Amino acid sequence: MPIIIIFITIVYASLIYFQYRKDIHLTLYLKSYQITEPWLAVWVPCLLSILILLFARWISEIKILTIIFSFLGKHTLTIMYMHRAVFDIIDKATTNTSWPELFLGGVIAPIFLAIIYKKSKKKIIQVMPG
Repeated sequence: MPIIIIFITIVYASLIYFQYRKDIHLTLYLKSYQITEPWLAVWVPCLLSILILLFARWISEIKILTIIFSFLGKHTLTIMYMHRAVFDIIDKATTNTSWPELFLGGVIAPIFLAIIYKKSKKKIIQVMPG
């Protein structure tokens, strides 16, 4: 399986390299695929999907990553709904934002708020007579 991952990674690295050299003009948008070459339109999404699935399978065998991703998976909805708001707050609070700051803020802040909400909800329920 790692050989397939390496092969597909090399194919994608080659596509990126040739795109950078302007040998090919590949435009790949994640929401709307705008690819000018018909053979790329067929193979690029297929290979990318296979690569993602194989990579997911490969990292699922690593114990610590399984623990991290299962924890993140429990908070997927919270992250999905709150990351954009956190990005906007970070953009307004700082003048120079970097990708790691946005990534960490967009993942950690929603999880932190969700944990605080759960703990405060439990305390409110315990305090209320009923």
